[in-house]
Amino acid sequence: MSRIVWRDQMSIGIREIDDDHRALLDLINQMGDLAQPETLDRAKMADCLLRLIRYTRDHFNREEQLMASVHFPGIAKHQKFHDTFAESILSQSQRFVDNPEAVTACSVHAILSDWVLRHVVGADRDIIPHLGTQIPVNTVQWTP
Repeated sequence: MSRIVWRDQMSIGIREIDDDHRALLDLINQMGDLAQPETLDRAKMADCLLRLIRYTRDHFNREEQLMASVHFPGIAKHQKFHDTFAESILSQSQRFVDNPEAVTACSVHAILSDWVLRHVVGADRDIIPHLGTQIPVNTVQWTP
């Protein structure tokens, strides 16, 4: 799998959110590494899925708090994007628990890569014009 590398155009200009997005890229790259037959490790895949669940909960909460604090008009639509993605990760994780052979690292990597291309590089950047000089800082840190 090809690795996804952080690029400046992925930034929204808020350190905490950008750090979260970098952590997501790290998780995607770890899942991509696990997609190679010689590195397939179900325990590592389970760990990566658990970290993805925590990531979606913590990061989406932080991002939605930021949006609310600057009165972002697209917050309801954005929350639906988050909900759909979180449900997808939970569904993949539950399928993995039920039958580890039914979920591949390659399929999870594809879901995550698509999310980054459509959401992080696209929808998340929609908030930038609404930030103005207000840059609220949430001190809660997410640890991958």
